[in-house]
Amino acid sequence: MDFQNLLQKAQNLNSFQEKSIPKLQKPINQVNVQSRKEPIEIEIEIETEKEKETESKIITEKPKLNSNKVRNFLSKAGFESDKFIRELSKFQSKNINQEFNLDPIIQTKSDLNVHFKNIHETIILKSIEETIQKTISKSSEYCFQTAQDEWESSKNSILEKELKLNQMDYFQDSIQNSQSKDIQIFSQAIINLNFYRNKKQPYGIINVFQSAQNQLSALSDLSEKKIIELNDIWELLACIISEKDVKDGIFQNKTLQEQHYLIDYQEKNSNISKTFIRGALDFLESQYTKFIRNQIQKNPRKAKVGGVPGIISLIYGFLNIQFKTSEDHWPSNFVDFVDGIPVWPIIYYLLRCGELESILKFLIDIKDVASNDVVQFLVYFKEYIENDGILSEYLWTRLFHQYRNIVHTCDDPYKQIVFNIIGKCDIHSMTSILNSLEDYIWFMLLMIQDDKSNRTALNEIFTLEKLQENILEYGEKHFNPTGKKPLQFFRILLLSQLFECAVAYLIQYSEYYYEAVHFAIALYYYGILNYLPIQKKEIGYKNIQQTKTNPKQKIKKLWNLIQVSIDNDFLVLNQEKNIISFMFSQMIKSYIHRFYPKEDHLDISLNYLNIIRDKQDLYYAVKDLVLETHQIDYIFGKVDDDQDNREEGIVFQIFQNLEMEEIQEMMKITAIQFEENGLYEEAIRIYDFANFNQKAIDLLNQRLSRIIGGDSKENESLIELAQSIRIRYQSSSILWNNVNPESSENFVILLYLIDFFYLYSIGEFGEALSIIENLKLVPFDSSQMNECMIRFASLGNSIKKIFSQILLVSMTILFKIFESNQIEFTNDLFDGGQIRYLNELKSKASNLMKFCGIIPLRIPENINSKLVKMSVMMK
Repeated sequence: MDFQNLLQKAQNLNSFQEKSIPKLQKPINQVNVQSRKEPIEIEIEIETEKEKETESKIITEKPKLNSNKVRNFLSKAGFESDKFIRELSKFQSKNINQEFNLDPIIQTKSDLNVHFKNIHETIILKSIEETIQKTISKSSEYCFQTAQDEWESSKNSILEKELKLNQMDYFQDSIQNSQSKDIQIFSQAIINLNFYRNKKQPYGIINVFQSAQNQLSALSDLSEKKIIELNDIWELLACIISEKDVKDGIFQNKTLQEQHYLIDYQEKNSNISKTFIRGALDFLESQYTKFIRNQIQKNPRKAKVGGVPGIISLIYGFLNIQFKTSEDHWPSNFVDFVDGIPVWPIIYYLLRCGELESILKFLIDIKDVASNDVVQFLVYFKEYIENDGILSEYLWTRLFHQYRNIVHTCDDPYKQIVFNIIGKCDIHSMTSILNSLEDYIWFMLLMIQDDKSNRTALNEIFTLEKLQENILEYGEKHFNPTGKKPLQFFRILLLSQLFECAVAYLIQYSEYYYEAVHFAIALYYYGILNYLPIQKKEIGYKNIQQTKTNPKQKIKKLWNLIQVSIDNDFLVLNQEKNIISFMFSQMIKSYIHRFYPKEDHLDISLNYLNIIRDKQDLYYAVKDLVLETHQIDYIFGKVDDDQDNREEGIVFQIFQNLEMEEIQEMMKITAIQFEENGLYEEAIRIYDFANFNQKAIDLLNQRLSRIIGGDSKENESLIELAQSIRIRYQSSSILWNNVNPESSENFVILLYLIDFFYLYSIGEFGEALSIIENLKLVPFDSSQMNECMIRFASLGNSIKKIFSQILLVSMTILFKIFESNQIEFTNDLFDGGQIRYLNELKSKASNLMKFCGIIPLRIPENINSKLVKMSVMMK
């Protein structure tokens, strides 16, 4: 037996013992590869600590070589013991792992621990693999569901477009086939609005939108509560803006013009803020009066008002319902009674209903029998009414100290809040009386002041900006925690004059999308919606970044709060004007995409776009509409070449508020975009109709040149358009005079060259030659050389860049005619006229070659070689 056989048996023995000895730890990459190749089955056997120690000892102890035993063993087997011991010693000294490419062994206390660690790693990898597979599976399901939802949405949209709707009276065709009743009703209001705007007449758009909302509500499946809420919000907006006494859009009393508040609102005029606050208070107070009347109607016996009560009697009846017990007792914390009536609740609820004159009358009537506090309050209240809610420094100081030292500790919450409101003493003193959201906002609005007097040393001035910050800090999560009452937070934003935020917030909710758009239109119409034109949007966003380094502190804080509270792309910080702006034009463009299926409802779309005041935004919006629909003739108009009649498009009807030059600019911007998009024929038609005759001819020259040069795939329609334009322009001195002589001359030459190349292509060489001779571009006679040189210098690039091809085709025609006549000449040797004709052709070819040599034109080498070759063959 040799050493190699012994080694082989040792390896077999090791293989035999593999099941009883734990596997050694493999690198993580090996485990990963193995785990992906085959499923893993793991069995874990529990062993005693003693067994583990024994096995660990066996595995980790290094075996020692007993030379005597080895010698005896080898000698009995007939081997030379000393020789094999030396060889075996060499074998032990080598790195067995490296010698036989075995996995490396990581020395630990026990290879069994390594074995379990290996198992643990394998389990982790298997879990990761299963997670990946589950993720892929879920992603596939989600993608499938998303695609299915999109298909359902598209299907429903297609089905809706196929529905036929009833006709309406005004601009009937524009409202047929609408996708929803919302579009029908609101779009009619927009059409009527533009009708009055075109006549330079004011229009009460809020009243009209409210009427439209009522029509829609009657046809919709909205709940009665939501219908009431929407109607109330339109009424709120009318109160804030002071759009009162309006019927069917016509002002019956005070008239508000378009952009009525624009300048004052953008300049943050404090008087405008006060007007809006007063309007919001009027709404909240009128709503509360309705609430009181409703409560009395529901509980007439308990109210005990009888007859036709005045406002004070109504309040008294309401107090009976709210507070009086069956024993006719008032709450024990009420103070200051007159004839058994608690004074301060009466004053508070009259104040809550906005009945200031009634409060004054009530106080005067009871002053002789009232307490000292009531009499003193009468003094404060008189000045409060006379000075528009502001007390003199002297009276305010007296009231403030009285409130802090006496009233603030009083048990009657109504006395506390009445003094607090009149003196604006403590914004943080909230009582249980304010138990509704409307009460809270009403109280906050009453506490707003911008007086910068010394009273700031005694109490905190509460401003509109602080109210807005508070509202945004609370955010939607406070006012609409379930996400099911967006109108509630929307109303709060309107009340706090966060108009841009309000519409940006509501427009996120699909069920109120149409209403949100028209709320924005109403605000924009009167000039109380700050907007940033789309063309300046990039500047606005850059300015947002600038606010991080050099901000105006107030606007930065407000913007940061808005970003947290409202997630909407229509809001932007306009640092140029230091205001929060709304992307109104972008919203209108987005809105009209929802209901015009490419070619339908174009007049509705244009009526909505007509609301946009920024001219550049309007031009670009119309441009996009024309690009998407390709309805150039319907939108802009067309020229009927057969009847020589100019038919104006719908923009001239709708945009009557624009000057002709402005409509032409709109058309020019559209034509430029068509040209950039490679739609040259459409661009030329628009340039032509808008009387940009020079642009139309220049573009025609460029395209005709490319047709001749073979670089264009445009068909005959462009050539037909060019021919019709030439006939019309040449018959009108006005149109022809709008084009410079060089361009008009090149235009005519190019049209002749079109015929020239066409005749050449069909083999009519004689007619083709006649055209090129008449154009006098090429000197076929030596006497024409100077004239043609001058003419070449005056040619435009559109002709010069194809001049090499003109020369080549001209020479080819001469050669073809020469060749055909030379064949005929061989059959008739006595035809002297034929000889002269051939000589003339040779002369023309010779002059053409001379012209090629003297004109400042780089003729391509392949064309030049062809010219030379044909010239030589004709000699």
